[in-house]
Amino acid sequence: MLRKFIYGLSLLALLVIAGSYGYLRSKLPQRSGEISLPGLKSEVDVVFDEWAIPHIEAENELDAYRALGYLLAQERLFQLELMIRVAHGRLSEMLGEATLDVDRYFRTLGIQRYAKSYVEKNYRKNPPKITKALEAYLSGVNAFVATGSTPLEFTLLGIPKREYRIEDLVSISAYMSFTFSNAVQQDPLISHIQKKLGSSYLKDLALNWPQGDTQIKVSNKHADTDLELATLFTKMENVLSRIPPFFGSNSWVISGSRSKSGKVILANDPHIGFSAPSTWYEAHLKTPDWELYGHHLAGIPFAILGHNRRMAWGVTMLQNDDLDYYRERANPINPDQVWFRDHWEELKIIAETISVKGGEDYPLRVRISRHGPIINDVLESVEKTETQPVALAWEMLSNFENSTEQVFYELGHSASLSDSRAAVSKLHAPGLNINYGDAEGNIAWWGAARLVIRPAHVNSFVILDGASGKDEVLGYRDFSENPQSENPKSGILYNGNNQPGDTGSGLEAGYYAAEERAHRIGELLNPAKKSWTADEMQSIQLDTKNPRINNFRKHFLSVMSENSGRSEVFSNAAEVFKNWDGIHNIKAAGPTIFHRLFYHLSLGIFADEIEEKGTLVLLNVSLIDKSIPLLLNNPQSPWWDNVDTSDNRETQAEILGTAWINAVQSLEKDYGSNVNTWEWGRIHTLEIKHLLGRQKPLNMFFNIGPFPVPGSKGVVNQLRHKYGPKELKVSSGPSTRRVIDFGNPENSAGINPTGQAGYFFDQHYQNQTPLYLAGEYRKQRMNRKDILANKTSRLIFRP
Repeated sequence: MLRKFIYGLSLLALLVIAGSYGYLRSKLPQRSGEISLPGLKSEVDVVFDEWAIPHIEAENELDAYRALGYLLAQERLFQLELMIRVAHGRLSEMLGEATLDVDRYFRTLGIQRYAKSYVEKNYRKNPPKITKALEAYLSGVNAFVATGSTPLEFTLLGIPKREYRIEDLVSISAYMSFTFSNAVQQDPLISHIQKKLGSSYLKDLALNWPQGDTQIKVSNKHADTDLELATLFTKMENVLSRIPPFFGSNSWVISGSRSKSGKVILANDPHIGFSAPSTWYEAHLKTPDWELYGHHLAGIPFAILGHNRRMAWGVTMLQNDDLDYYRERANPINPDQVWFRDHWEELKIIAETISVKGGEDYPLRVRISRHGPIINDVLESVEKTETQPVALAWEMLSNFENSTEQVFYELGHSASLSDSRAAVSKLHAPGLNINYGDAEGNIAWWGAARLVIRPAHVNSFVILDGASGKDEVLGYRDFSENPQSENPKSGILYNGNNQPGDTGSGLEAGYYAAEERAHRIGELLNPAKKSWTADEMQSIQLDTKNPRINNFRKHFLSVMSENSGRSEVFSNAAEVFKNWDGIHNIKAAGPTIFHRLFYHLSLGIFADEIEEKGTLVLLNVSLIDKSIPLLLNNPQSPWWDNVDTSDNRETQAEILGTAWINAVQSLEKDYGSNVNTWEWGRIHTLEIKHLLGRQKPLNMFFNIGPFPVPGSKGVVNQLRHKYGPKELKVSSGPSTRRVIDFGNPENSAGINPTGQAGYFFDQHYQNQTPLYLAGEYRKQRMNRKDILANKTSRLIFRP
């Protein structure tokens, strides 16, 4: 009897497993056979290579974009839906009260309002070829929505599929421009420091670019409230990390005079928050008169990164300051009025309702001044402590003439250097560094943005005066005055989100990354060398050396020596750190000691003045990386004194000594007394997470990793972590690595951190991860014979 019961139970289990397997397989994308696609003029032939990259051949461009929309949707529909929900402030509809603060913020920010207004007022001002391509792509997306399988995430979260609109695509574009995390965190923090501690404390913070640090070379031929505001965005990052934000990047291009092939070589690795599925959807589009291999964002039809046989471009964030806070002065009689210059102005009032899964609807009253939305109402603690309204002014949402769609469409169709220059000149926001190279031998870099002209007295890194009218934007630079360079004599152009050089009107204000990456790239791109290869460019992308470690370490030599007698652990830690070469490989203990020391040094310098939460804000923005060297070189800075000990003035040496002791003792506590086991890969790990993988046991299916990884923030291979008291979890890094040598453009090299697929059950969901972790690359195929030789399947779209 028992045997029969066990047999029956086993049979039932097999049937459940078989049924589950069949169900999961039904959700796989279709990559072979035929699909009828409404709106096509002619048949479209799609060949998938061994990495599931679609090579789309169509008789006309609109058919190619229509097919691309369908293919993207069947791989990444949930990714697209998630970005729209974040941008529109509609996460709580599917995730409940946990995301209410994020929804309140984005409803207040008003990306959806902007998108609707843009579509109504400016969308049709784009050239018809662009609007037709957008609409063809959208038609392809909606064709899959109508007839394709419902993605598993929609089913698990209980959200319906819906038809998408142009304003949804515009919203995605605007959300991906939401890359001012430094500004939204840093400005309130700096205002808090100025207000609480005084301007003397600002002198040793590198708000402006440190003198002597590496700049991008130009050659233009053509009360506590502020701290609450800052920490709000640190808290929000836990949710926003589900939609990968841009964090930085590297890009360089060398002329044929510097390469072994005699042709231009372009290298680019945009740094973005890691997520599963990956940020980019790669696709190769070809018609009888046009061809492009591109990296696409879900919901944006035009490649953000691209190349063909004639030209290539790469992007990094410019990091210019295009966001300001304004403190308004409210009418004490009518809180819905604010003063401007000589009169009261009515705030615009918008009533919003946020639906909350499993809870009651949340009413939100959005108030908007001439400067932008009032953000006090986003966070209750700010509302309770701030006596005056604070407005957020962001160029992206105040400028309806901005068309990122036109910029990238025209870049992808560029026929010359001048075509590409004309395309990037139309970009207003977000600010981007765009590197360019072509088969004719041209190389270029453009700082592409509508750059703000502010009054000379304005410090745009603090909250500005919204009432007097004295801090208002005066205008904008003409693109010809933007930092840029074309065909420099050196034959080398590079950047790592560092400060662009002065074009004649002073250095452009911004939230630029510290110089380490740019300095190291410039160091490695030896200007005397004239035989660079694509393989050597890949090696530079994988470099993990911090070039400024000696400048940091020299300040600790005496305190290490003084404390070596404390124990064998202190002696061994000092020896390892003194001999460390600055390279962040997974077996080295040097980087573990360095980053734990950096963490405790930061707490020692800043926590008494701005609390631990303010210090953690600093540790998440680039300001601290530029400021620590200044502080180390200025023992008289007021930051060295602990304000909590009024009867004693601490010295730099005391703070350095305490930081060293705390670092070593905490490492011994966490990892034992054998310093050689403090390996970087033990502490520095990467887990690429899916939204659903944040809930156990779904993490075992949807997440990828964790893995020990090399690199760090501040090195070329910038696998960037968030600081904390123990393990350092990597949150962002190279979202792709690309190298295009015009000596062989049909076989350029690239890699993806995960894979092309958006579905965990697909073999291409994480099949590139082993290559990525090993520092290897794969072909980005464009040669038809090569594509067919590596074909894994073929799909035909029919009218």
